[in-house]
Amino acid sequence: MGTETVRLSALITPGNFPADGAVATIFRMDEVTPVAGGKTSNTGEVTLVVPGPGTYRVTVERVRTLFHPTTLDVLDTASEGVTDFTLFGVATLTNDSDPVRRCVVYGYVAGLRGLARQDVRISASILSCVQVEAGGTGVDARQIMVGGDDVTTRSDHNGYWEIALPIGAVVTIRVGHSSHKTMRIPDAAMVSWTDARQVVGPLSNT
Repeated sequence: MGTETVRLSALITPGNFPADGAVATIFRMDEVTPVAGGKTSNTGEVTLVVPGPGTYRVTVERVRTLFHPTTLDVLDTASEGVTDFTLFGVATLTNDSDPVRRCVVYGYVAGLRGLARQDVRISASILSCVQVEAGGTGVDARQIMVGGDDVTTRSDHNGYWEIALPIGAVVTIRVGHSSHKTMRIPDAAMVSWTDARQVVGPLSNT
């Protein structure tokens, strides 16, 4: 028996967004001995080669995303085929100490020829505050106002960027010096900057 090829797809739910930049590792069933590994592309895919057909364990690691270790059965194709396997992860946007629910807004920066642009500055200016519950009941109930601060990041080598923003806030996002959009952050785990609806007219909380 020869080596076999495995094509892994890593997706983030809800929405089945591609988990790009995730580190995928295939282990033997002892979960100690790695046999293959690599990083997913901007489509969330990575192609790996394992020693042969059989049963393996797969782990996927990505910032702010939880993937559970999964069993992978690789078929015997006599080294002529590909075993396709899809893993689903869940976005983990906040920790227990943060009462603010956030949505990850993401996008890609490309030049005129479609090539990825690295180290482009992306800024998000929060224009309207949102009020969120911060725990407690009755007279102990607490609410906090979130807003007013600018958040910045930069695109990576794939042109990819992401910013976690408070759900419900109205935000102006600027990509580089030429592109900008004002949008209300939706109640979702992730949203593409290009797909988000532009806010038109006076801002309101409705």
